[in-house]
Amino acid sequence: MKTPAKATIITGAVIIVLVIAALIVVMLTRPAEPDSTSTDGALPGARANSHVLDSAGTDAPTLVEFLDFECEVCGMFYPVIEQLREEYAGEINYVVRYFPLPGHFNSMNAAVAAEAAAQQDQFEGMYARLFESQAQWGEQQVSRADLFRTFAEELVSESR
Repeated sequence: MKTPAKATIITGAVIIVLVIAALIVVMLTRPAEPDSTSTDGALPGARANSHVLDSAGTDAPTLVEFLDFECEVCGMFYPVIEQLREEYAGEINYVVRYFPLPGHFNSMNAAVAAEAAAQQDQFEGMYARLFESQAQWGEQQVSRADLFRTFAEELVSESR
């Protein structure tokens, strides 16, 4: 067999082996598909650990908002969402998920504050407070965790 033919056969064999190896790696490392039959209490289209602000039941449409409390567009959209929640009260499920963007210095601190408030049954109050005060703390390159603690203290005192 001539050298060019041998080189072609060897090259073809190497390519086949690499493709098979790549397929094996992809199959072993891809995340598992979510279990769509799970009945862990989550509304359709939402995860069980999502924050449900409005629940109209599993047959109602579910609006899931992925938000960043520091995002200016999310802040501008907040009144629209509140209007939709009011207009369609009892007809839709409204669910919130965090999506802090890396370019927003305080977005993770705000999400942590909201989650801490949720553990105190004060999520919706903190959710509103963070958006309504966004101009006060957003787009700053210093931590505003102290301000978020103040919001939490105010929410606790208001609920008493």
